Parts: sequence; structure tokens; C-alpha cells
Amino acid sequence: MFDDPAVEIQDLTSVIKQDITALNAAISELQVLCDSRNEAANRTKHSSEHSTTIVDDLKSRLMSTTKDFKDVLTMRTEVSSPPKRRMKDDKAGVQKFSLLLLFTNVSCVP
Repeated sequence: MFDDPAVEIQDLTSVIKQDITALNAAISELQVLCDSRNEAANRTKHSSEHSTTIVDDLKSRLMSTTKDFKDVLTMRTEVSSPPKRRMKDDKAGVQKFSLLLLFTNVSCVP
């Protein structure tokens, strides 16, 4: 089904995993910064809530993206499954593989 070189896919998978790990660490640092600033007496309630909402949204997006990426990896593993099952999963698989291509064309970490 896929005519892509396995070594290149493994390299890209490694880079994406590193990017996800780096983003997770950056969001954790941001959470600590927001928490410390929110505890400061000069922060308004609105400002504190806004910071918390932004960090929570970033966490949620990263979790969703990570899940999608894991699904893509699972789909690639299942490519060698019997043809009957592959036919059933082809439509969803193409959509998930498209996500992988999107991630390989966008660098998440500067």
C-alpha cells in the first residue's frame, strides 16, 4: 500500500516524537510560569483565567495531536494485516496518514 522507504519513515517518526516531547516540556514550563504569575497579588482574575485557559488549550491540542500521531503509527503497523481488514480500514487510514504528512511538513520546534 505504501511505497515509502522504511528508514525515512523511522527518522521522521523519531523527529516527530522529539518535537512532541519538546512541546510537552515547553507547555509544562509555561504552566509553571502561569501558576507563579497567577499567584502574584497584582494579577487580575480575568488575566489569570485567560492564562490558564490558554495553557489548558495548548495541553489539549498537544494531547489530541499526540493521539492522532499514535493512531497513524498503529495504522502503519496494521498495513501488513490481511487484505480484507485493510479494505475496511483504508478510508480512515488515508485520513490518518494525511495527518502524518502534515506533521512532517511542519516543524513544531524552532
